[in-house]
Amino acid sequence: MNMNEMIQKAAGIVTNILARIESRQLPLKDVKIRVSEKLEGADDINATVDKAIEWALDNWIVDKVLDYDEDDEEFAGELVWFLRATTEEEAEYLGRLSKAEHALLNILRNAENESRLGVIRANEALQRLRKLGFDLKSAPSIIGKTSSFFRPENGKLIEFKYLLSEEEKSEEYVTALKELDEKERRKQERLDRMNE
Repeated sequence: MNMNEMIQKAAGIVTNILARIESRQLPLKDVKIRVSEKLEGADDINATVDKAIEWALDNWIVDKVLDYDEDDEEFAGELVWFLRATTEEEAEYLGRLSKAEHALLNILRNAENESRLGVIRANEALQRLRKLGFDLKSAPSIIGKTSSFFRPENGKLIEFKYLLSEEEKSEEYVTALKELDEKERRKQERLDRMNE
């Protein structure tokens, strides 16, 4: 079996593993272990598994997402990488993204700093995108996938791009955020009226 066939086989194993899970997602480390066990005896199993996952991501069969692993006490309360099987709608959405947006997703999927996974300075993301040949004025934003925040560093506000966690995509989270924004808006209106 040549390398391409092995990658296809491993990608099929990834898909089958995720299809049997009700949530359609599993921590990335667990997926790698399970696929490696199924490929026992193959040459360079780790490289094959990594390439199979990369192929499945590039073909929108799976998505690499951030979520909390309730079963892992070591990382309790911390976001970890998950692989999640995409629905037909999700795959279509990912397929419609521009090449620059896909490149940004790949950059964020590989961003692993000590404070949080999937986060990078916006200017660093832009530099990497330009090195890849994209003529952009700023790093793109991807609705439902990425967001930005600002943090002060050395007296300046620095913009960061990050992958939204699964929690941040939930209806409850979005509703709570809107309610908080509304409370802040009303509070600001009261303060403005008092200062008039």
